[in-house]
Amino acid sequence: MPRRQSSRRRRRFFLHVGELQDLLKVYCHTFLIFVTSIGLKMSRLPRGGRLIFDVVDLACLAHMTQIALAASIPRQRVNLHRSCQKHVTLLDFDDITFKLRFIFRREHVMDLMRELDLLDASGHPKMLFVGDGEHSFGRYVRADAALLATLRRLSYVVRLEDLVHELSMGYTLLSVASNWMIDYIYENYSSKLNRIEAWEDLFPEFADAIRVKCHGLFNNIIGFTDGHFQRIARPGGARNKFWKASQKLFYNRYYRTHGLKYIATVLANGIMLLHGAYAGKEHDSPCLKATGLVATLRRMEQEGRGWWMLFGDSAFMLSRHLQRMLKGLQRRTAAGKLFNTAMASVRVSVENAIGEVLGRWGAIGHKKMNRLGAMPLGRHVSVAVFLHNCEGILYGNLCTGMFGEALRESLTLSGYIARASFRACEQ
Repeated sequence: MPRRQSSRRRRRFFLHVGELQDLLKVYCHTFLIFVTSIGLKMSRLPRGGRLIFDVVDLACLAHMTQIALAASIPRQRVNLHRSCQKHVTLLDFDDITFKLRFIFRREHVMDLMRELDLLDASGHPKMLFVGDGEHSFGRYVRADAALLATLRRLSYVVRLEDLVHELSMGYTLLSVASNWMIDYIYENYSSKLNRIEAWEDLFPEFADAIRVKCHGLFNNIIGFTDGHFQRIARPGGARNKFWKASQKLFYNRYYRTHGLKYIATVLANGIMLLHGAYAGKEHDSPCLKATGLVATLRRMEQEGRGWWMLFGDSAFMLSRHLQRMLKGLQRRTAAGKLFNTAMASVRVSVENAIGEVLGRWGAIGHKKMNRLGAMPLGRHVSVAVFLHNCEGILYGNLCTGMFGEALRESLTLSGYIARASFRACEQ
């Protein structure tokens, strides 16, 4: 028996319009012969058999109509691996469409580019060289096109093939430019803005705002922390063949699926500090210890810089710098019920913040697209949180609405991004 030919060696061919017309003539002659041979015996068939042949005739006519339409419409071949000459710009969309597709308004995208050092001295977008140019793809692209591609990919679940015509960029250039922008934001800004000591000058204001909302139970709580589980495709599965690590590291028995763990800390001004990613099987307490948040607050107290605390749910370990919800027999008492009721109304702010990130930047919450080995998931989530913070500074969020807009209005986009430098932390 001859061996089946490999799919890579199969020759691909396309039928032209003339060839489709010839094929249509053959189909017509075959159909007429079929109807003639069947029509001689139609009188001998019962009523049900005639209905079957009528359905067959309609199916043949529909197939012939489809072939005729395919022959009349010329085939359009789109090269997805070759970039277009004109990339997308900030002026290619109206105001409403721009806000819906890219989350930010047009003028705020310009402010974001200015703070991210993506504009030249004259105020025009820089030309970025994406790719190494030696061993893989390398090409120049405008900074605004790369940033818009990143915002579009993170905001909604969309395939790269669907964005080729929308953003006027080639398939390869679209992928490389967005990945370059994600790496640029992560390495220079988002990875440095998750340090809690960068907000030390605002700790008294955070504590006062939270003290009012929790009815005076605590006067030194500056934020709320919680763990988040991000579902991912099964490592080594059909959608994640590039990752051959052990599945036991990422399988969580509580959620009964594979994923990654993050620790999210929300301050009173709506800023989220994200730490991770950690193995999906880990508990929230070891992940919180690995972040170093409690150790940082302990060191600040030892240096005489104040006694500050975080508040979390009942899954965390109780300590001097970390309070939690009451559990067990303590929550069944009258005082325990009042305590949990008062603190649950303000602790929900961290849950709302996580829900806002997943709702606004939906690409990071899609399980089938989160593939280990195919993309840096930790960087994608970190950049999404960074963009969520920028959006909260510009437009507000649920957390700022709970603790007051005064804390948000006192913070600007330039002041937030400037805290990524070490000088802002030392001051």
